[in-house]
Amino acid sequence: MRQAELPTVNHQERFFDLDMLSDIEEDTGGECGGSAEWIHTGSQAIVFAEDFAQTRTHAITAIVRMLEEFVRATTEDPEGFWEENFGTILTPVIHLLDHPSAHVRAESLRAVQHLLKTQIRHFGTTSITAVLHKLLRMHTEQEQDDHVRRAADDTLLILSEAVSPRSAALLLIPISYPEDRSPSALLTSIKLVTMVLRRLPKIDLVELQSDAIAGLVQHYTHKLADVRKAVVFALVEIHHVLGDSMMCHLSMLGPSQMKLLRIYIQRTENREHRSRDSSAELKRV
Repeated sequence: MRQAELPTVNHQERFFDLDMLSDIEEDTGGECGGSAEWIHTGSQAIVFAEDFAQTRTHAITAIVRMLEEFVRATTEDPEGFWEENFGTILTPVIHLLDHPSAHVRAESLRAVQHLLKTQIRHFGTTSITAVLHKLLRMHTEQEQDDHVRRAADDTLLILSEAVSPRSAALLLIPISYPEDRSPSALLTSIKLVTMVLRRLPKIDLVELQSDAIAGLVQHYTHKLADVRKAVVFALVEIHHVLGDSMMCHLSMLGPSQMKLLRIYIQRTENREHRSRDSSAELKRV
């Protein structure tokens, strides 16, 4: 899958407010609300789904059927169609991620995955950030359906891999800042940041390390052990690439916290040394 470069984002900025979904049309070139002239059944279906998303009075099975048809029918839509209508199509799909029915939310996630895989070049910073924000909201305590939450995780992974490592880092690093995020969403965001940092070229990591580390260390003492562990693992990943040059950004950590981080760094280095020694031994055999 070809990775897309998104427009440059200030990595200090916070999330767009969800009300900015109306800006997607400007970001993508589509015209929200759409025209009555549609050339494909799937595209027509998703416009009807927009009305369903607003009224929420239509049959759930009808919405799900339309979303399924959308995924099937839009695969072969001509390029010109997407240039003109991407924002129109994306907006109702995103709105349906808030539908009361878990079945509709799960099918909407499948539609988002489809767009990320096939039309990533049409996403801009505003639209992909709105998707990112919506997906993280599915990790709040309000989302009770495990299937939907797993689908949201899969979609987040697809999103982080669909764009270039630098673009992904610029989008994802800010999500490690908010302290009021639910533990589940925070843990997911830190794990995503870690995966992106692992893919980031050294030259980009050097540039972004200050902001990445600042967002991580504020959760070093989080009440949830899994969050604290995720922070340590993320810092270990940064150290793996940059070495001790990153330590100047950790002045806010106390002696015991630094000691813990050093222990995990040493464990990782020892494990890598053993792995290299084993590989060398096998080559000699």
